[in-house]
Amino acid sequence: MPAVVARAGCAVRSVATAHGTSAWVLRPGKPPPRTTGSGAGPGGGGVGPGWYRCTMTTFQDFAFKLLVVEELMYRAGTLTPVFDLRAHMRGLGVKDLDTHVERNGLEYTILDEARAYFEALEIPAELLAGVEHLVFDGGNRVFMECAPVWDGEDDLFDVRRLDDLELLPNLRLFTGGRALEHMVPGASEILAARGVATR
Repeated sequence: MPAVVARAGCAVRSVATAHGTSAWVLRPGKPPPRTTGSGAGPGGGGVGPGWYRCTMTTFQDFAFKLLVVEELMYRAGTLTPVFDLRAHMRGLGVKDLDTHVERNGLEYTILDEARAYFEALEIPAELLAGVEHLVFDGGNRVFMECAPVWDGEDDLFDVRRLDDLELLPNLRLFTGGRALEHMVPGASEILAARGVATR
């Protein structure tokens, strides 16, 4: 059973199923708003009574989603379980990940296993509403969990569009504004119009 993280009276659990990864929320005494299901979870048995499936959101830009994952999973610790690529690959029989990457010419790409996990990962609107700060930095852990020997010298994780800002109603600060402006011309104005400062 995955770990549960409680914050502001709400526990959030991500559950892997045959259909991908779903997020479920538990609040004492009552279900959260915008529920789409309840009870024992996917397939009638994974999560337990009292857990309710949240309304999920769809991201338009994979790289932008990774920035959100960086904040929620690797910085705030509110999105669990934490994805560890090396552990994940060991479970698939890959003991030495770096050697696997080099032998298969995967140095400059996002590993399929990581992309599949993060693309399928559903993030509840309740967690997205708590995001106030995003960071674009070549040292982001989520980048290393996608491309473990990436050197930061190409556009592998460039954000291409900012449509997903709509998913973050309380975003107030974007660190890495210069890099974002290079990736998305006019980004500074777009952020400013939403009341988001850059540095």
